[in-house]
Amino acid sequence: MTCWLCPDLGMNPVRYEMVAPAAPASHETSIEYAKAKGTDIWFPTSVHYRRTIDGVVVLDQKLDVETAEINQPIPAEVFTFKGMGLPEGTPIEYPEIKRLEDQPTWDGEKVDPTRTRGQRSLEAYYHLINSEPPVPDTPEPGRRRPYYLGGGVLAVVGGVLVARAVRRRQLAGA
Repeated sequence: MTCWLCPDLGMNPVRYEMVAPAAPASHETSIEYAKAKGTDIWFPTSVHYRRTIDGVVVLDQKLDVETAEINQPIPAEVFTFKGMGLPEGTPIEYPEIKRLEDQPTWDGEKVDPTRTRGQRSLEAYYHLINSEPPVPDTPEPGRRRPYYLGGGVLAVVGGVLVARAVRRRQLAGA
């Protein structure tokens, strides 16, 4: 993985690129920042992610932050599946569970390990794949998709923390 850090933006990463030599897939992320009003804090205003396989774009997403509040208290429930408003039956993927059919689902209140993808009928699974997504691509006016924003922001913040740790090690060793 290659990461481009920008000293003018507080050493925040402005681009990531990941290419596996033995695999045909590549991942690219570019990030734009703005300074929070009245602070020295840079925050991501736009994240563009693109995935290609054998040179063909298979995923191209752009997330633009429309509003941001910096250093404000956030209710803990915002970071829960229930607080995200996940629809019942949403598969929850755990990396340590290798087989997709063994992944548990959300039952509207909690992750239900007894109800897995493998226990769904084939018909229900195909309906899940081929039906409209549970959250429309265009949200209703005034409605936000906090889990997209939260996931994007968490990914960027994680990248920033890793980049800063690497930079600190480099400076400490110099």
